Amino acid sequence: MTNGNEKKQRHASKRKAFALCLAASVVLMGGLLTGVNNAAKNLAVDAAANHTVSFLTQFNLRIQSESSSLTSAIHTVLDDAEIGGTHENSDDEEMKKTLEHIFRRLQRNGWISQISLVSPDFQNKATLTYTDDELKFENESASLDSASINQSTGIEINSEDGLILTAGVPWFHQRDLVGFISVKKKLPNVFKDIRTVLGHQMLVVKNADGADPEILVPGMKVSSQHVPNLIEQARRRELARIDAGGSRKLYAVNIVDLQGANEEVAAAVLLLFDITEYSDMFHNVLVSAVLSCLVAFVLFYLAIFKLTRHDAMPELHAEPFNIEAYADSERKELKSNLDRMVAAVEDVNDAIIMTNSDMKVTYLNIAAAHLFACTQESINEQGISELYIDPEEAKRNLAEILDGTSWDAEVDMRARENKTIIARNHCTPIMTDDYEVMGIMFVISDITAQKEAENALKKAATHDTLTGLFNRGYFMKRMEAAVRSAKRYEYPLSMCIGDVDKFKIVNDSYGHQAGDKVLVELAAILTSQLRSDDFAGRYGGDEFCIVFPHTSTEDAVKTVERFRKALSEKTFCAGNGGEFTVSSTFGVAELSEGIGSEKELFARADEALYEAKELGRNRVHIKSD
Repeated sequence: MTNGNEKKQRHASKRKAFALCLAASVVLMGGLLTGVNNAAKNLAVDAAANHTVSFLTQFNLRIQSESSSLTSAIHTVLDDAEIGGTHENSDDEEMKKTLEHIFRRLQRNGWISQISLVSPDFQNKATLTYTDDELKFENESASLDSASINQSTGIEINSEDGLILTAGVPWFHQRDLVGFISVKKKLPNVFKDIRTVLGHQMLVVKNADGADPEILVPGMKVSSQHVPNLIEQARRRELARIDAGGSRKLYAVNIVDLQGANEEVAAAVLLLFDITEYSDMFHNVLVSAVLSCLVAFVLFYLAIFKLTRHDAMPELHAEPFNIEAYADSERKELKSNLDRMVAAVEDVNDAIIMTNSDMKVTYLNIAAAHLFACTQESINEQGISELYIDPEEAKRNLAEILDGTSWDAEVDMRARENKTIIARNHCTPIMTDDYEVMGIMFVISDITAQKEAENALKKAATHDTLTGLFNRGYFMKRMEAAVRSAKRYEYPLSMCIGDVDKFKIVNDSYGHQAGDKVLVELAAILTSQLRSDDFAGRYGGDEFCIVFPHTSTEDAVKTVERFRKALSEKTFCAGNGGEFTVSSTFGVAELSEGIGSEKELFARADEALYEAKELGRNRVHIKSD
């Protein structure tokens, strides 16, 4: 009977051990798989997001550069005396010759596909289109308005020509408005160039949200029937598997809508980031996780079975447990682990500082000592809050951390040689086993260079690189908002357009470097005369625009006159050792009830500028109603 009971007890112990270790192994495997899967997916999604930001930056900079270049080229061609004199000939043949002349001049700047000229009364439109290696002219009646002409500018994309950029400007000859010129330029290699720079795949798709999307610019061999699934996966931020080059790869797919003319979506760009390496990493870790779980299963089984055996109790004559040897072994292992941890912390690039609950520094790594040029004693002497530009705010935040909350922020800090840096702070409380705060751990990263690069990119998208003023695109957006606000709240608003008199002679006589110095000085003098509400921009070449909110024409003229006089008194040094001076001419107009948009106000100021030139240049002229 005794042997039978013992056998039953051993079988029961084995079953209990098997059940316990199986449950523990399943829990361990589930946690490992979930953690590895989330980590791999997060890495892939973050990499794809960075790829998307890079694409948008490259695309916007390229379009702004091409638009500015095309607009400047149009202005240069229209300022030509030979072309300007043809506006009086209104028959079709002469109109065709004029547009052909403009086309040939502009064709030097790239693939010009179409030129349109709309009459000043918006009732006639002449178009010259380059197709099938020949120029086709068409002159037709039209019923347009300024809004429809403005909305036609922008980009469009098709499968035959790729990306097409449209730019339009008003055409003035002397004081007469000839019409509105619109030019289309093909940019077939934009997406190819960006793809080469980024090194990743992309597809340009039209009608992305429709039932039958069309691939306009292929970036990789993907069947059209798979495009709707890719778009849906991109909208849901899911991963996609695609057959590429005979192998099936895993991609993170993002989608970017490109806005074209008439404020409509011209196309959508599918950005495909190859994350196969992340997938391979996931599989390798997965295999390791499964093997670890199998080993854990065996260990769990042996350990639990031994603990649950009824005959596992040691005999009374067993050797006594040597607690001193065990403690010494534990101390050595703990010291070894601690040494490895300290070595790892010392090797990281981020500054790491630890304090006790009295805010006294107990540890700082090499990166912290180098970044702040300090020692543990020097920080304790002055207080850790003095590392921050605003010590009082730092004290308040650190007090909250001692209450058990974390602090993540980008703040200004005082680094070595009293230099101010932008630092990302990740500060967390150090807890005891009883969940009491025993100190704070600071992880500080110097992100000054990163922030400077981000600010430089933002400024490049909105400012002119030579003068530092707003570029043409951003100035027109600001002007549109200012005009809308002035009309809504019924306050006066004026604007002016000006340029340097005979600036071409300055470039030809003294060189383009001297011309650049004139433009830089002009912008500096202009900025010094403006109020905080006023804003200015470089429209193109030597043309500058200024908007004066809450200002009548008379007050605006006074400011512009001071600017004109200051520029005329400035002496410039030429490259050959000589000196020269320049003059400038400005046209001023005020927003009135008869002006419906910022484009019309701009046109009136432009007319005032031409009238000023007719009167002899070097003056400020008001365009009256």
